[in-house]
Amino acid sequence: MPFFITTLAGKYDPHDIDYNLFTMYYPATRCVPVLCTKKVARYGVATVNGKKIDSGKCVKLFQSPLPVLFLPVGQQADEFGKTYTVKLSGYEGEGGSKFPSVTFKVKTPAPRTDDGRHKENELTAKRVADEGIVLLQNDGVLPLKKGERVTLCVNACSSIMCPAPSPLPSFQ
Repeated sequence: MPFFITTLAGKYDPHDIDYNLFTMYYPATRCVPVLCTKKVARYGVATVNGKKIDSGKCVKLFQSPLPVLFLPVGQQADEFGKTYTVKLSGYEGEGGSKFPSVTFKVKTPAPRTDDGRHKENELTAKRVADEGIVLLQNDGVLPLKKGERVTLCVNACSSIMCPAPSPLPSFQ
């Protein structure tokens, strides 16, 4: 019988985007990791304090010998200094074997206080943002009519993250 291992899921920091994975791995955003003894084949119901959240995404990461269910507790657990009750039920593993229902607690840290050490960085970031804002001239295109679409191309890759050149010549 498959089962969930909730040891890693006991803490959740609403400021932490991807549970310290530092990968910006999209299934991990605002989630806690729950190890599974089998890959989830059919997702059940997940709740935080009785309120339904998305059922998560089960993936096999190279760092883990077991599949990991990234459970988006951040959809409801968004206050600091609180303990939330998470319940999983109705999940099935590969081959139709059922995961037993599980209930566990997730605790968020106390609110952070501003220690003043980052004031200069915050002021610099605000100045750069203020100087970088570009206003568009409205030549009749804006606002868009209901149902109209616009294609927007953005090169969000840096040479560190995306070493391959862009296929679009203007974004080299």
